[in-house]
Amino acid sequence: MTEAQRPSLVVVIEDDADVRAVAVAALEVGGMRVLEADGGVRGLAVLRDHAAEVDAILLDLHMPDMGGEVVLEALRETLPTVPVVIFSGYASRDVLRRVAEIGGPTSALRKPFRASELIEHMKSCLDG
Repeated sequence: MTEAQRPSLVVVIEDDADVRAVAVAALEVGGMRVLEADGGVRGLAVLRDHAAEVDAILLDLHMPDMGGEVVLEALRETLPTVPVVIFSGYASRDVLRRVAEIGGPTSALRKPFRASELIEHMKSCLDG
């Protein structure tokens, strides 16, 4: 399989196991390969281990071990152009403004989401 034929690799960083499972299943149905992490610390480790392969990231904004803003700031040091979809059920304008200040291709998807919304949003980001 050539690089052009390889399905996109998305890393899902979400501490809620149920939300993570729904997101992973939806993305896989949408034809993407998925790696998952149950929090920010583990997410950064997965990103570090697979940096050359990662096509996009789905990042929860509110996690107990390390918030999404901190994760985004850290990952932008090594992956400045990889699209990041921030998803949260209660993202404030201030937080979204801060995310925009960090930079890089970033968009937002509000929880709860339908699987079809996630697939469509992610494909749009990947097509960029």
